[in-house]
Amino acid sequence: MKTKRRIIGLLVCFALIGITGFSYAAIVTSTDTTKDVTTSSLDIRLVQTSNDGKETESDGSLGFDYGRVVPGTVINEKMAVKADDNSKPAYVRVTVNRYWVKDGEKNVADVIDPKAIELNLGSDDWIMLEDEDDSEVVYFYYTKPLNAGDVSSDLVEGFVLLSNETGNSNKYSGFSSHIDFFAEGVQVLAGQDAILAEWGVNVTIDANNVITSVIEQ
Repeated sequence: MKTKRRIIGLLVCFALIGITGFSYAAIVTSTDTTKDVTTSSLDIRLVQTSNDGKETESDGSLGFDYGRVVPGTVINEKMAVKADDNSKPAYVRVTVNRYWVKDGEKNVADVIDPKAIELNLGSDDWIMLEDEDDSEVVYFYYTKPLNAGDVSSDLVEGFVLLSNETGNSNKYSGFSSHIDFFAEGVQVLAGQDAILAEWGVNVTIDANNVITSVIEQ
C-alpha cells in the first residue's frame, strides 16, 4: 500500500521477539492535525496485556522477557489503544513494522520472510491491511472514534513465529524478530479529509462516524 509515511507525532511501542527470547518497550508521544487541536488534545497510548493477564499502560518504557520460543509458538500478547481523559475524539491508526535481525543487522540475506511473523487480529473493530509494496508493514485502522478515556478493543491478540516451519530449524539460529508499533490519531471532525491528508488513504465513514472501508490511493 502506498501511503503517506510522514508521522507528525507518534506513540511508539517496539517488541523484539526471538527464537531464544522476547522483549517489549514503549515510548509515548501525541499528535495533532489542525491548528485548533492542541498536541495534548489527542493524547493516546498503547495498552499491553501480557499472557498472564497483567495489563500495563505504556507511558514510559516496559520490558518483558520470555524463555525459549520455538517456531509455531503462539505469543499471547494483546495490544489496544487508550485515549487520555483530556483527549478529543480521534480516529486511530497503528502501523506495525516487522522484520528479522541477525548479528545486529536487518535480514539482509532475506532468509526469512517478514510475513513469518504473523499478527493475529484481535477484533473486528479493526481493519488490518498489509502494505502491498512492503511485506514488513501492516496497518491497523480502528473503525470507531476513540473518545476521551476510552480503550479500544484489542488490535492484536497475539502473534506466531514461523508457523509453517517443520523439522530442523537450525537455519534460523541466531535470528530474532523485530516488531515496531506506531499509533497515530486524527480528529473526528472532518475526519475523512484529515485521514487522507495525514495517512494518504481514502476511507468511507457512515452516519455514525464509523469507518466502513479503507481504500489505498
